[in-house]
Amino acid sequence: MESSPLFWYDEVHYTSEKYYPDPYGEPRGQVFLCDYRFWTGKWDMETGERIDQKTILLVEDCLTAAVADVDGDWHNEVVVRTRWPERPYMVYDWCDDYQVKEVDQYWLETVSPELEERLMTIAEWQEKANRELREAIERGEM
Repeated sequence: MESSPLFWYDEVHYTSEKYYPDPYGEPRGQVFLCDYRFWTGKWDMETGERIDQKTILLVEDCLTAAVADVDGDWHNEVVVRTRWPERPYMVYDWCDDYQVKEVDQYWLETVSPELEERLMTIAEWQEKANRELREAIERGEM
């Protein structure tokens, strides 16, 4: 579970849940999708349960998600990595008007290298670590 200021809230908690194999992903059985829940409320550390939970956004069927200010307006947005290579990133942004409780959505084709790294899947992290290990061995550093 992570927390961050989001959508005019001082603190929003978010976590991934319900992992399952992408039925259309290649190679089969190696790409997983999940849901990301963004909510306000409290987290009871003793019981490990949410208290007074109010879900403000539920993103289904995505690879990963992160919170970042991608449009430079000093307010964080949710950036989701989708399963579609032709539309790899979806951004969820609160409407400019605080009184209008609505979330806008728009597509991005690219994100910053830093955000791209934050949106890597577990399999991609493992592949990167293996590649870096092989390169270190080849250089004689290991």
